[in-house]
Amino acid sequence: MTLFEICSAVDAGEDLSSNELLSELKGALEEAQKDFQENMPAVTDEAQLMDCLAVHEEIEAAIGGYNRRASGRGAPVPHHGCGS
Repeated sequence: MTLFEICSAVDAGEDLSSNELLSELKGALEEAQKDFQENMPAVTDEAQLMDCLAVHEEIEAAIGGYNRRASGRGAPVPHHGCGS
């Protein structure tokens, strides 16, 4: 199950910041995103770098979907890439 699916399963009026599971997942994704940003410059293999960029984009999309839903701007937009 992805963060998108979890956010979509939450009741429309529920405050996402009060959902402990979502808060933990978002925090873990933010930490992973930070690690990717710090370590990607050291990747010299082009295929590995493309894989890293794809995962980074997935993380970005998941956090963006959470933020859209948390701000009341609607459900997260599904992203159909790796890991979905």
